[in-house]
Amino acid sequence: MESYPVYENPYDKLRINSSTVLKLHRFAVGNPELARTLSTLSPPSTKLEAYLKFFKIPYEVVPVMNTDDAPRKKVPYIVVGDVKITDSDLIINYLKRTQFDPDAKLTPEQRALGHLVQRTLEDHLYWIVVYYEFNDQKGWDFLLRASVGDPSVLPPPVIAEIGRAHV
Repeated sequence: MESYPVYENPYDKLRINSSTVLKLHRFAVGNPELARTLSTLSPPSTKLEAYLKFFKIPYEVVPVMNTDDAPRKKVPYIVVGDVKITDSDLIINYLKRTQFDPDAKLTPEQRALGHLVQRTLEDHLYWIVVYYEFNDQKGWDFLLRASVGDPSVLPPPVIAEIGRAHV
């Protein structure tokens, strides 16, 4: 019978203060160095990165090409020291508990409405993005324009990578 290591709660080891710079690991399609400066079309990564930016939580993008070292084998995840925490919702909830909760003053009704809107967008819009990215060139062109503006102003290596991905 196979044995598994005992689960250790990573939150108990995680210490974040105002000078902590989170290492945000997210996918890099193509050139990892370009991925440090370009936004991502991954909804969970975008959500987490937007949260970090909005609340001015210092972070550094670490592009990854695969999930071999990722907890639960998925991205995004953050690393502080040698502690890794995955899942954008879990990370944001941890930050709300330990740093600042922007939802603290919401009424139960406002929380419920926010939850409804969040789940509707996250659970259904994701599949639309996936469909357009892989099956519909016009949809992909729209998503690209919506996320980066005019794609022709992107650096030539990025334009070449986009062209290779959607030929």
